[in-house]
Amino acid sequence: MVKSIARVRGVPAEVNFFLVAVSGIIRGRMAQRLHELVGRAMIDPDFLEELRRSPDAVLAEYELSDDERAAVRQALDRLG
Repeated sequence: MVKSIARVRGVPAEVNFFLVAVSGIIRGRMAQRLHELVGRAMIDPDFLEELRRSPDAVLAEYELSDDERAAVRQALDRLG
């Protein structure tokens, strides 16, 4: 579902890939705080770039579980 929403809204391919990577890693219901982070990455390319450059600093701003942080890091690794 995230994948199709990103395409419909014309989200850049890089952001679409991030969303697909995160959704593929996280099984079940996504926590609200992680949903907010992913949503922001989807609509704010500058935020996504900052997340890629300084993941520790950006992730520190969100109350995420260890599994959620690991999922974001894995998605960022897949972006390259």
